[in-house]
Amino acid sequence: MLERLWGRVRDLSHGEIALLLFAVSTPLLFYRIDQPSHMYFDEEYYVEAARAILNGTGDPNWVHPPAGKMMIALGILLLGDRSYAWRFPGALLAVYSVVALYFIAFKLFDSRKVALLSSLFLLTDLLFYVQARIATLDIYVLSFSIFSIFFMLYSFPGREILLIPTSLCLGMAIACKLPGLYLYPLILAYSLYHLKGKGRKKLVIYTLILLLLPAITYTATYFQYFQLHGFDLQAFINYQIYMAVEVVTIPGTHIYASEPWTWPLILRSMPYYYAHITVDDTLYISSITASGNIITWYLGLVSILFTLYRCIRYRRLVDGVPLAWYLITFLPFFPTGIAHAFFSGGRVQFIYYYLQSVPGLHLILSHVVDAADKRTGYPIASTVLSAAISFFAFGYPGISGLPVPYGYPLYP
Repeated sequence: MLERLWGRVRDLSHGEIALLLFAVSTPLLFYRIDQPSHMYFDEEYYVEAARAILNGTGDPNWVHPPAGKMMIALGILLLGDRSYAWRFPGALLAVYSVVALYFIAFKLFDSRKVALLSSLFLLTDLLFYVQARIATLDIYVLSFSIFSIFFMLYSFPGREILLIPTSLCLGMAIACKLPGLYLYPLILAYSLYHLKGKGRKKLVIYTLILLLLPAITYTATYFQYFQLHGFDLQAFINYQIYMAVEVVTIPGTHIYASEPWTWPLILRSMPYYYAHITVDDTLYISSITASGNIITWYLGLVSILFTLYRCIRYRRLVDGVPLAWYLITFLPFFPTGIAHAFFSGGRVQFIYYYLQSVPGLHLILSHVVDAADKRTGYPIASTVLSAAISFFAFGYPGISGLPVPYGYPLYP
């Protein structure tokens, strides 16, 4: 069945495929998004911060920059203060992220099949699904990061003006959570490499844009802070230092904490919500847990290692962007993880921090399984996608809060 799908995909325009991805991802990500109807997990911090932004008292959550909380506030402003509104902006950006990843993969690999695989792997990723439907900040960092990579890739050749939205989206990613900064070296290096030979004037102008516009965008999200506290540069710098320290140093323990090297293997999932519901004397369970899709995460890790070897051994750079995307958003967590695990320092970390690395993982996996199809003649890509969809369906009650009878084999 899926093999026939690849044949039909070749006959569709990019616009038609984008519409199909919208049609599939929108109901999947928005179905029952208002449940539970109350705040759960870390929503209490960010929804309360969004309310404070709207009532003019300012963001009280100084652990992270304000942009993600402003997005939640926008949902409340447009749709009212209810659970659907808290989660709507993140889910909407997640839908666009699924579509944007298709165009990113096509630009990188010039294959509709690889592009569609990448989007479908992302859509069936359990962690992506959970984070897209909760009013926390990580989906905003991921979405703006994806948009930034999209504009960066399509800036060349000949569309350097798109480096402006590249920089704007990068600034927004950082303004949602400071780890959005991890992609900056990749975007800067890729852009400067492709700006070589474009003339000194273009090089200078777009280098300044790449250096200054993200910082300007980031600072602009603090307009309410400056309005309330005045423009005290030293106080603002101290605020940034405080947040940077928080990124790397929160010692202590947590029952669901996990170190970065365990994330790709899904050794410790993180429960967000669990409730018993009784209907007509029948006991049901409702749960939401952050975890990964075993099929794509395990095969993706093998694909990452294989691709890394191939890049080093044969200097193949075709996978350079997705591989760098994966590594540059994953490896920075290791120093703090090592400090926490072995030296009583660093900070407590959780599996959902791995979200920013997931697009690079799926891009690499899609390319590898497509290459395996061509080399072996067997439908490996279709088999992997079918397994990923099946695993997502099996795990769906455990990531969506869908009530199931007590005793149902919940995963995760």
